[in-house]
Amino acid sequence: MDDEDTFKILIATDIHLGYLEKDAVRGNDTFNTFDEILKCAKQNQVDFILLGGDLFHENKPSRRCLHSCISLLRKYCMGDTPILFDVLSDQAVNFSNSKFPWVNYQDENLNISIPVFSVHGNHDDPTGADGLCALDLLSSAGLVNHFGRSQSVERIEISPVLLQKGSTKLALYGIGSIPDERLYRMFVNNQVTMLRPKEDQDQWFNLFTIHQNRCVCLYCPPEQVCVFILSSRTGVCVYTVHQNRCVCVYTVHQNRCVCLYCSVEQVCVFILSTRTGVCVYTVQ
Repeated sequence: MDDEDTFKILIATDIHLGYLEKDAVRGNDTFNTFDEILKCAKQNQVDFILLGGDLFHENKPSRRCLHSCISLLRKYCMGDTPILFDVLSDQAVNFSNSKFPWVNYQDENLNISIPVFSVHGNHDDPTGADGLCALDLLSSAGLVNHFGRSQSVERIEISPVLLQKGSTKLALYGIGSIPDERLYRMFVNNQVTMLRPKEDQDQWFNLFTIHQNRCVCLYCPPEQVCVFILSSRTGVCVYTVHQNRCVCVYTVHQNRCVCLYCSVEQVCVFILSTRTGVCVYTVQ
């Protein structure tokens, strides 16, 4: 799978760092899990890591939790390994909520070997007058690229992060956790706009990451967003489900919603290439 035109992406979600951290037996479980995920990313030589929300279990993680997270990201994601893809979109728009509105590997003061892109979940969502969350701390430290934030409760405009590796182009969309009923109403009332690349729209893989409850039935209750709606709009949808903490990857084929991958193992590697198409496999 090693190819100059191939994106190799490790997808993980709902790690919930800090869960039961005071338990004498299970206190280190989530930190060991995150260590294994980052180790998998390094061993598989992925282009970047995509986190689907709920990296932290608490909205205000403990100092021990933040210290462990930062230490692991520094251990595995910093180094001299060259980044082989480019960002083509306006990063000031993609990362408008950051004091440093550009991807971390392009920062001249940092040495990043594996970029991490993440949306926030319902456990670690922005709060307070300044609308900050734990991911914003990691973003300011140059360890995580936090995207998919929406400031408005009336309208959402999603501008994708446009990435290119060789001849393969990827439009990365994302929405951090929003109350289900509100997001459903916004989709129904056409208050969600997904921007498209201006040129060669048919040449892009569209990948959408969302952290919500999942509905795949013919009729969706008014508190859940239908997978078919999302997949038909974007092409491929990475649905991170916080009900049972799993990763589900959907696409639309012949007007039907098709599940490419669904696992409670929470970690998979996603392959995108103009030569091979889409491939998903589980990391052992």
